[in-house]
Amino acid sequence: MIPVLVINLAADTARLTHITHQLIQMNIPFQRVEAVNGRALPLHEVWRYSYYDRQFTAGEVGCALTYLKLFRQIAYGPDRFVCILEDDVEIMPAIADIAQLVAGWQRCRDGIRLGIGRGRGGGAWRHAGFC
Repeated sequence: MIPVLVINLAADTARLTHITHQLIQMNIPFQRVEAVNGRALPLHEVWRYSYYDRQFTAGEVGCALTYLKLFRQIAYGPDRFVCILEDDVEIMPAIADIAQLVAGWQRCRDGIRLGIGRGRGGGAWRHAGFC
């Protein structure tokens, strides 16, 4: 089975409870990965991350640092595939079928991202994979 990692801020206990309930219902074991709380970072640390004229928010910096930590863990870990979930997702029953399909892929080296949601502007977005 593909290892499942759930990103969760320590203070977001309700979100952790919700995702835990979903995964238990589907009999999917997981490991919690503590997210970096960008709002708890010193201001000078947040300001280090700027891109040309764009200053990132503390939340954006925390999110990026969390994924960087995860990508390093995965790169140096033993698993060929890892499923990363944020704690606010609604898991559809088809995830088990998708996980089984992905586990059989031999040529995918980079990653796959699947999602349906709402973008910041309120418009719907759909994204499916890259290899």
